[in-house]
Amino acid sequence: MEGNILSVHFIDALDDLAIHIMDNTGNIMYENVLSGGTGDIINIPLDGIETNTDLVVLTHKLGWLVGKFEIK
Repeated sequence: MEGNILSVHFIDALDDLAIHIMDNTGNIMYENVLSGGTGDIINIPLDGIETNTDLVVLTHKLGWLVGKFEIK
C-alpha cells in the first residue's frame, strides 16, 4: 500500500482471484475479479474510500487471504 493505491503482486500466475475491500462494518467498498501472470502487479486506486481501517479479502480456489490496512 502506498498512498491510496493498493497493489496486488502475483508471485505465481492466477486466474479468477476475487478481491473484496470492506469497511470496518463489513460493507463492500470495492470488488473485482483479477487475473495476473507471474510477477504482475495490479494497482487498485482507493479514491473515494474514506480514511479508516479496512479489510482486504483475496479469495481463490486454492485458498484465501485476509489483511487489514489503513488509508491515511
